[in-house]
Amino acid sequence: MFGSISTPTIGCYRPLRTGIAALFACCWLLTGIAEGTERKRQRFEIATLFHPADPFFGGQLDKWLDIVEKSADRSMRLRRSRKAPGYSAIQIVQSLSAGSIDAVLLDPVGLGYRPEIAQLFGGIPFGPSTSKIIDWAESATGSDMVNDEFRQIGVKALLCGHGRRPSGVFSRDEFVWPESSGSLTIHSQGIANNVYENLGIFPRLLPAGDLYMGYASGVVDLLVSLNPMMDARTGFAQLSRYFYFPSWERTSTFAVLLVRLRTWDSMSDDSRRVMAGACQSLNNKPVSVDPAIALSSIAEQGANNTVVVPWPSVYLKAAKQAWVKSASELAARYPVLGQALEALDVPGLNPE
Repeated sequence: MFGSISTPTIGCYRPLRTGIAALFACCWLLTGIAEGTERKRQRFEIATLFHPADPFFGGQLDKWLDIVEKSADRSMRLRRSRKAPGYSAIQIVQSLSAGSIDAVLLDPVGLGYRPEIAQLFGGIPFGPSTSKIIDWAESATGSDMVNDEFRQIGVKALLCGHGRRPSGVFSRDEFVWPESSGSLTIHSQGIANNVYENLGIFPRLLPAGDLYMGYASGVVDLLVSLNPMMDARTGFAQLSRYFYFPSWERTSTFAVLLVRLRTWDSMSDDSRRVMAGACQSLNNKPVSVDPAIALSSIAEQGANNTVVVPWPSVYLKAAKQAWVKSASELAARYPVLGQALEALDVPGLNPE
């Protein structure tokens, strides 16, 4: 009895089993296609060294990501990295080289002379203007030079924002020139260090985490502020009787996106265009910030009120003369940087 029943029963379920098998096969195929599509999307992890409170570029990475994510290109899977906090510019480039991240947005002043052309975007004493620097960097000659230099450290560099940001200098005591020559130390970085050496002021670069204690304890007598809007909140003014503003160390600031060269070369042409276009969009209009509120805050913080005052004219004259000498020395020491400075008509390099 059971035998006669079982045969037609099994026969009735054969189409059902076949359908289920086909359904599983279809799901498996669709899952494989989806996973394959996801695998084709290139992971792109990007960091920033700009502090969120930076009034110039604290939100620059978010702006860049927003532009890229709104593009039609879906070949990249963007991810904001959290690996950068506490890193120096040199350390983050090492992370790029190791493949820990794919790109970073930073102020190139922290790169020093690695590559030497980085200092062109890190702050040139007494000018030239940002627009002049950009025009040269985007020219055929300038673009080739910049690409070749950054390629040596394994990255592609894209200008991703600029603005005018005069520096200032905190001082615990009044700066008297030329009596101060030969007796003071200063925290500064970039091209300005060479100028200070020619002025008889010893430059000493302190790690970011040691700035406050180094200044408070007298390890350095002067401290260059590259961003008064942020430094108004750091407590430097509470230790200072004077804040000399504006200063001459840099008259402009740049945000530069460094992309790991292996990542850049592996990307599609469309992806590269999207990324470069986002930077170009951010670089088209200069960032402008009024430092008046920050200067008022600095003036009110000192125990006896910090005096915000320009440099003595006799000192500024000496600094300009030291810069002409420094420019010649730097051009001889760093030939590629020298070519760029010469193209920008920096005084002392081109004959009148």
